[in-house]
Amino acid sequence: MLGVGFLFPLLDIADSTEYLYISRLIDDHGRKQFVERFKLIRYFVEEEEYFEAAKFLTRTVMSMSKPGEKTLFQLITGFEHQGSIAKRKLPKEVLAYWE
Repeated sequence: MLGVGFLFPLLDIADSTEYLYISRLIDDHGRKQFVERFKLIRYFVEEEEYFEAAKFLTRTVMSMSKPGEKTLFQLITGFEHQGSIAKRKLPKEVLAYWE
């Protein structure tokens, strides 16, 4: 089970809202969506609903969704993974590693 000690640093790292906004990968509307989503995730953490927090975190920025489901990051930016803004998709070498 995720604990507060693990989840708080993870949220700080995963919340790239300002970086994406400054980089112009999201506009004002996208920024607002990210801010609201991370507020919700932090609320779940405060309420000690760690499963819900983790679920929404994976649906927001982590490419761990069900097949066919896109994260908020993917929907707003058009990028497939948050690891690099230089490439829209993971390189073949990285995909081979995960397989």
